[in-house]
Amino acid sequence: IAIAAAALLAVLAFVYSRWLAPSPEVAQVMSTLNQVEQLVGDQNWDAAASLVEQTLQTTPDDPDLLVWAAVLAERRGEAEQAAAFRTRTEQAAGDPLRFQLTLGMKRLQAGDADGAEAAAQSAQAISPNEAQVFFLLGNVAEMRGQVQEALDLYQQASGLAEQQDNPQLTVIARMRYG
Repeated sequence: IAIAAAALLAVLAFVYSRWLAPSPEVAQVMSTLNQVEQLVGDQNWDAAASLVEQTLQTTPDDPDLLVWAAVLAERRGEAEQAAAFRTRTEQAAGDPLRFQLTLGMKRLQAGDADGAEAAAQSAQAISPNEAQVFFLLGNVAEMRGQVQEALDLYQQASGLAEQQDNPQLTVIARMRYG
């Protein structure tokens, strides 16, 4: 029984490492994104930017890293570099709506309500009835202390998400409303 169990574990380990385990690049990106979010929470823009730029050397077209690079460059006052990273991110993402929504959420995480609102408005110009746009705008209003506006936007986001068959966003918007 012990030999069979050991053999089964060996087979499972081989299968995992061969076909199921993430690549080292994916693992590095995920680790970096977690660390960056912690550093952004501490408003340590320089350390976060350095970490992103270091990881971009091995995965230069990762949209999540590129959008963080853009947001961090904005927070550091490096407008030209931020614009270059936004262009690279949009090209890597391939979807202008998703790019604007992601940019808005990362700006919001970095405490930039005006930038998040601008990204949400750009996304709304692309897709006027996208539930995630209203959710992002609700987050912006909440950050600014505009409670009634946030409630209205969360309610709109929830209704649209339900119509668009997005149960996860429906629940999250309702929870934020609550």
